[in-house]
Amino acid sequence: MDIAQKLKDNTNAFISIIENFPDQFFNSKPSQGVWSAAEITEHMIRSEFGLSRLFNGETKKQDDYDGIVMERAIKEKLLNMENKVQAPSIIQPTAGEKSKDELITKFSAIREELLRNIQTMDNEVICLKYPHPLFGYLTRADWAYSSIYHCQRHIMQVNDILTQINK
Repeated sequence: MDIAQKLKDNTNAFISIIENFPDQFFNSKPSQGVWSAAEITEHMIRSEFGLSRLFNGETKKQDDYDGIVMERAIKEKLLNMENKVQAPSIIQPTAGEKSKDELITKFSAIREELLRNIQTMDNEVICLKYPHPLFGYLTRADWAYSSIYHCQRHIMQVNDILTQINK
């Protein structure tokens, strides 16, 4: 499966779980120190809103690039739920109630733009505007894979919240 299709499938999976999340629990934290589904959604938006600017910034070609190895490393790191990572403050959710519809609309728009970029740009160049907080400077493809697996990690967390509220 190509990266564009993985991105589409991942986007649809996240939107579906958020759309179907019970409204009365959307802004509720299941326990202390755990984000609500609303906060997870806002975090996803905050972590991806700058990708278009990053993709359109300065880049360089890397001769010895191996995308398969890097994708595997990103996937292993982000989907290992035993790895607890403190999100940088700039991408942490803000306080207060959040609108599910507004968050879904924003997330969808960011993902549509990311998909357009992935489909129309050279994905094997390194983006130099800023490094990824866990992986350093990445190619456009690696940034997209990071978004996919980061989102997949949060889908698992939303599923955990659903399990807790359904007990």
